[in-house]
Amino acid sequence: MIRPILIFFLAASPGIAEPVLSQNTRECIINYVAADSPYRACVQRAHSNCLAWPIGSTAGTACFVSAKAEWGARISERMAEIAETEPEEIRMIAGIEVKYDLQEGLLSCDRQYELSLVTRDPDDEIAYARARCEAEAVAFGYVALLGKSNALRPE
Repeated sequence: MIRPILIFFLAASPGIAEPVLSQNTRECIINYVAADSPYRACVQRAHSNCLAWPIGSTAGTACFVSAKAEWGARISERMAEIAETEPEEIRMIAGIEVKYDLQEGLLSCDRQYELSLVTRDPDDEIAYARARCEAEAVAFGYVALLGKSNALRPE
């Protein structure tokens, strides 16, 4: 229903097609995780371009859809790094961990979406909230992968 509109918007808008996440997000996350500090600030900073759009705006929704794709690409990059440097057992564990971290986060987004439909019809604000939730879920999957992949090797 709204997805074809978003795909068209992403393709037609050069500002959104460019990366929306800040480039130093990985370093921010690694530093926060190492300091045992809440890394949510890194994700919020990474999403600052998307948060600049009004809630419920098509541009904001499209931005979060793009951010979700970028986080997914970063997960793929990290998994490729692990595949190049770690033994098979570690690669398998990392793949299982990230799979279930992503499923858990995205399932929570589905639940929030369905609950929002109990009291109102789908609208731009609901689409925005779902896109933001999914971008954050994939971001937190990436954060978990970074944290866990550095500590997967048994001592």
